[in-house]
Amino acid sequence: MKKIGLRPLKALLKGLLTGYIITTVIFVLFALLMTYTDTSEAHIHTAIKAVTAAVCIISGFVTARSAGKGGLLWGVVSGAVYVAVMCLCAFVCIPDYSLSPKIAVSLALALAGGGIGGVVGVNVGK
Repeated sequence: MKKIGLRPLKALLKGLLTGYIITTVIFVLFALLMTYTDTSEAHIHTAIKAVTAAVCIISGFVTARSAGKGGLLWGVVSGAVYVAVMCLCAFVCIPDYSLSPKIAVSLALALAGGGIGGVVGVNVGK
């Protein structure tokens, strides 16, 4: 069995932290937009999907760039962990939260986005 060094795990944490910071900023701005304008709540699901895809691309990019190799793998792992933690937070914070088919769409976007970001991140500058 091959040992995984600390470098890829640190890279994963760096990528995820970057992703969660960006997610927080975007969602706070979106909440302010909804509060102080006539923007309806009908756009929430679209915004969540767009943010998930974009943030997972960035997170995968940062993770793979920091890891230096295994871009697709670490990008996909980054996307999967991103969605898993978001679901865990939803279970804790929202009393009636349950898994639905919408999670499958978010997971697919996260895996694809993370993979794309990871492939680009590991190949930039070569």
